[in-house]
Amino acid sequence: MEPICQRCGADLTSSDASFCASCGLPQLRVSEDAIAHADGAASGVHAANRHAAKAHGVLRADWRFALRCAFGVAAPAGVLLIFSAKSEAATLFLVLWILTSSLLAIVLYHRGRPALPLSFRLGARIGMVTGTVIAAMLFGIFATSAFILRFHSHSPTMDNEYRERIAQVAAQQKLPPEVEAKLASPEVKAGITVTGCVFYGLILIGMSAITGAAGGAMLRTGRFTPR
Repeated sequence: MEPICQRCGADLTSSDASFCASCGLPQLRVSEDAIAHADGAASGVHAANRHAAKAHGVLRADWRFALRCAFGVAAPAGVLLIFSAKSEAATLFLVLWILTSSLLAIVLYHRGRPALPLSFRLGARIGMVTGTVIAAMLFGIFATSAFILRFHSHSPTMDNEYRERIAQVAAQQKLPPEVEAKLASPEVKAGITVTGCVFYGLILIGMSAITGAAGGAMLRTGRFTPR
């Protein structure tokens, strides 16, 4: 194919011509050696980034960005928890969101940092962090709402309902009166509440780790991809 000028379309006298004989436009020439050198430099940068992303065989993550993704998916869970007290639909959406939140966090992390490797193990770690953030946020919202309800609106009603439940359990189990009185104390009630929150929080973290591991396996990357 004969070389032509990019401005006027005139035929160049030779493929090595530096200027167009018709309009005088300088002609840019890129050698194959320069292209090969540029490709080699890019490959070297990718290899250096990959080496920096690994430490003793373990893939490193951008944890600052991973935390942003975790908080991003945790915020809607907190909003749904607030509305779940008055809406069954919000409760259903809350459960579904919690079940898929760590997978969504993995997807957001992969889309935001496609140049970093992703694996089964790294997905599990990001999923565990996401579950921890969500559990902490839900516990904080629950504790705050319980504090407000107790000291500003329904504390006598809440206490009476709790005592009635304890009395029913004591009657079914035939517990002594002193044991029933101890179970109905505020300290035991607080301990039961905290223990329940920790138990469900650990379940949430475990489920998030499993879901995150599945997401990391599906989006596993063995090489760097351009952004």
